[in-house]
Amino acid sequence: MRQLKLLGIALVAILSLGLAAVSAAQAVELKFLPEKATWTLKSNGPVTLVRLGGGQIVCTSAAEGAEGTSEAAGIAEAIFSGCLDPVMKTACTGLSDTTGNITFKGAWHLRHLLSPLEEDTTLVLLFGTAHYSCSSLLFLLGGCLASDDLKKDNNTLLLRNELVSLFQVNFLQVNGDAVVKSIDTSTSLGMEECVLLSKLENGAWESEALEGSFTAEKCEAGGKPCTFLIDLKGTQ
Repeated sequence: MRQLKLLGIALVAILSLGLAAVSAAQAVELKFLPEKATWTLKSNGPVTLVRLGGGQIVCTSAAEGAEGTSEAAGIAEAIFSGCLDPVMKTACTGLSDTTGNITFKGAWHLRHLLSPLEEDTTLVLLFGTAHYSCSSLLFLLGGCLASDDLKKDNNTLLLRNELVSLFQVNFLQVNGDAVVKSIDTSTSLGMEECVLLSKLENGAWESEALEGSFTAEKCEAGGKPCTFLIDLKGTQ
């Protein structure tokens, strides 16, 4: 797996990244059976946002609602709850949120971490710039967040063409530095940066990372349960 990654409440910069047209055998996609579905990415415990330059926010939980058709992208909205500055012991709150909650809006993508012929697939979150306050300080956060390889609920690699009702998504960091900082392009013919950034209102942008384990679950289509299938587009 490619070890190039980063974050920074990367739930930032709502980028509507257009997927380039490529040959069908090159694009990875998340299929829903039946097609078109909504699904939830829910944290399995506390989630920590860590700045490479120092400082962190600990949230008791996080949940992300997402929707899309059988493709490699869709819209997403994440809500981090019970967020606290552990040093100042004060709540961190988004400008339009209730105390301790921070909401991020953006998009999700599936990308390769290696070549299209390999099994490694990452979930990428792209968020528009969000504003939140901690201890009367105003922060901005935005950018790109990439997960480690997608796993099944028994922590084994999620393989292509394998039907599952849920799967695991892990975002990793080491000393405030995101483990996954670059990803394959939508064509899998090159690499591009995936970085999460945050800053004080009048300060400089700093890299930020997220540490947390999530489960992709509650897949529904037309009010009925559905299943996930990771596939190479155009190859059944």
